[in-house]
Amino acid sequence: MGWQGINQRQFPRISCKCHLNLICGGEEKEIEAYTENIGKGGVCVVLEEDLGLFKAVSVRMMVPGQKNGLNCRGEVVWVVKKRPVNVKNKVLFDTGIEFRDMTDEDSAFIEQILNNIIPNVS
Repeated sequence: MGWQGINQRQFPRISCKCHLNLICGGEEKEIEAYTENIGKGGVCVVLEEDLGLFKAVSVRMMVPGQKNGLNCRGEVVWVVKKRPVNVKNKVLFDTGIEFRDMTDEDSAFIEQILNNIIPNVS
């Protein structure tokens, strides 16, 4: 089931800085992005390029202070183009990625992050 919109989120979101590696179409691009927020179902990151709506990606994510990480498939479910206030002629893209095919370890990793920041999220 696809993502139904920003106002219909199934899971709470928290702000958390992460290091992401995204693999798009067989081409690995290491992307260090400011993570707007993360939840059990997905992540929002700010990117300098539009990956394309419904683009399949592989997501590898590490969070500072955590020795384990997330390694799953994902799908770009929304993209919002924006212009930063302080930077002239620069365009950024808020990008929502829904997690797919998560293992039990991946789910535990996300839950651990959420529980460390907001107790009783699960």
